[in-house]
Amino acid sequence: MHAYKVMNVKGRDMVIQLDRPIDMKTKVYDASGKKIGVIVKIMGPVDEPYGLVSLDSQGVQADVVYVN
Repeated sequence: MHAYKVMNVKGRDMVIQLDRPIDMKTKVYDASGKKIGVIVKIMGPVDEPYGLVSLDSQGVQADVVYVN
């Protein structure tokens, strides 16, 4: 699994900083391996993209998330 830094969380949305190409609808997991959401949008410049994650539930707090 590859780790990504969480930039911001608000409600059921989370913004993560990406460092490699990734597909839309990719599942996102917490440190324990539990699915917490999916990537729904890729934003920003090509060399420093960000991903918008739609969370399964509110109140998710994490500094790092993981994708396969």
